[in-house]
Amino acid sequence: MPIHRLPLRGMGIRTKTLGHPLRSHGSLAETLRGGDRFFDAILMTTSPIGPGTSKSMKHYAKGSLEKALNTEALEIKTVKKHLYIGNPKGLDLVGVFQRLETLIAEQKEITSLHGKISDQSEEISKQRQILDLTDASQEDRLRTLLDSKESYLDLRDRFVSIFKRDKLHNATRRDHLIIAQGNAIAHGGDITSDKFLYFTRRRTDPAAFKKLYGVLPDQLMCSEYGKTITLLNTHAGVVASDFTKTTSKKFSADFANFLMALKEAGYTGGYLDAASKSEVAIAHERFMNCLGTEVETSPPATTKPVKKTSPKPVESTKTCQSPEAPPKPSP
Repeated sequence: MPIHRLPLRGMGIRTKTLGHPLRSHGSLAETLRGGDRFFDAILMTTSPIGPGTSKSMKHYAKGSLEKALNTEALEIKTVKKHLYIGNPKGLDLVGVFQRLETLIAEQKEITSLHGKISDQSEEISKQRQILDLTDASQEDRLRTLLDSKESYLDLRDRFVSIFKRDKLHNATRRDHLIIAQGNAIAHGGDITSDKFLYFTRRRTDPAAFKKLYGVLPDQLMCSEYGKTITLLNTHAGVVASDFTKTTSKKFSADFANFLMALKEAGYTGGYLDAASKSEVAIAHERFMNCLGTEVETSPPATTKPVKKTSPKPVESTKTCQSPEAPPKPSP
């Protein structure tokens, strides 16, 4: 099956399908205007494989090709604005080559699309992880806001009860309980609210904040994990409250170990939700456990209302002398 690339100059052969000179063919005119000055001549035939050497087989093949060239009409075929001239079998082979090139191009395109799809899948997976973290952060923030709202309502409840105790003098047992619980809330920690005292420059003593919570106001910006907030608030409540006290070195050591583990983990959250316990989770558990063994609690004394009484009259220190009795008549 020889394929020869020949110039288009001086073509005057006739073909079976055209019946007139090639230069009158429309596709040929378009190809010539496109600047391609060559065409491919292709001839294909079959020859029996007889006994003999490779040299004899080449001889038989040459004879078959010459016979096909002399007996078979040549046809013309345009593929992608390129001319092919040959016998029918040869031109069928051109079609096979063309389909093979198309399949190879399609396979390259499919491979490229697979790569793009894989990249997009990875990006979608990353975005899903970011959304999951965002959802968890929003849930923690909502929980913190709800807790803050409950604490505020407790303080307002305490305000009314104090009014009943101090002004109306008719506070009930429940009012005294509300006042006692309110004292614990007011003296407890609230790092979420307290840090804004420093962000707004209302307070300029961050050392006091660190004594309470173990971190500076801007160190916890990247972590709003509810469990971390609760632990730091608990520590602040213990060290600041009049109703709790601890002199245990274990209390301070466990708190310092938790802060170190939290810092090394990048102030991350979700450590208690993981399947395996991390260093932060272990340190968190140790500190929370020591609250029950290393902290002494003394309940606040209930203030009883002072019953007002009318002032007693002040007795005069002066003695009143009765008028002198008239002298008795002498006998």
